[in-house]
Amino acid sequence: MTTQQIPTTPAQAAIVAMPHDQLQQVAVRLYEALHASHEETRHVHRVLGGWEDCAGCQAANDECDSSLCCDKSKERQRIVRNAWGLK
Repeated sequence: MTTQQIPTTPAQAAIVAMPHDQLQQVAVRLYEALHASHEETRHVHRVLGGWEDCAGCQAANDECDSSLCCDKSKERQRIVRNAWGLK
């Protein structure tokens, strides 16, 4: 997109309105969230499949209560929530 073009999508408008360093920070934060989400999925899959022991995550699954999951799992969930601006 050249400087003469008018943004036609929200993504293009965000790129034009945001300084490069800020855009780079957003990209890094989203990349970290993607990685954390992948690691969380991998962890839960291995726990529920019986290939990995994690009493907290097993209890969280059994009780349907995510507050019981392990500290690493909570940290990965926090990274994903923060990247999307959720509390």
